[in-house]
Amino acid sequence: MEEPSPPIELKHKRVIKIKKTVDKNGNIYMISYKRDGKFHRTNGPALTTFFQNGAKYSERYYIDGFPENKNGPTVVRYHENGKIRSKIWRDKNDKCHREDGPAIENYNTEGQLIFEEWYFNDTRTRNNAPASIRRNKNGIIIREDYFFNNKQHRENDLPSSITYDLHGFIKREDWIEGPKHYRADGKPTIVKHLDGGQLTSEYCPCQNRQ
Repeated sequence: MEEPSPPIELKHKRVIKIKKTVDKNGNIYMISYKRDGKFHRTNGPALTTFFQNGAKYSERYYIDGFPENKNGPTVVRYHENGKIRSKIWRDKNDKCHREDGPAIENYNTEGQLIFEEWYFNDTRTRNNAPASIRRNKNGIIIREDYFFNNKQHRENDLPSSITYDLHGFIKREDWIEGPKHYRADGKPTIVKHLDGGQLTSEYCPCQNRQ
């Protein structure tokens, strides 16, 4: 006589609840995915919001209530025309963080990248390269700022802030350490590049000259 099979234990199924929230006119302005009361989705954004015209406004990615997207940014915002406005990378502690590129990217309404900023563990920092880059509508860099551990800084007596003209040529260089202009040995902290290759040097009034 065969022994009866052991009873099958039915495990609790963790159900993902999808909720669509509408305004007084019946237009959807938010779609959320939750599991056990926490935002959760593994194959797309767990929270999506919309403009009044129905166009997508933002997407946020979560897994078990924590910001996470293994394939890209955890926050994406859009212009009303559907073009991406910004991308933000945040870690599971909801801190601005990315190891292989800028943690913040901003775009204009034409889809052109106009701003990049590097963060590591919520700290604006980057080694031997600008941590903040601004571009004009044509993609040409118009300003670079160097930061280390949230303070404006650059090694080897090099300018920590560089401004460019619309053609990409250097227009101005600033030596800034932390919140103030500073340069060792009493050297000028601001250098302006004029037409024809001429240079003018000056001291910031807040600079402590030696």
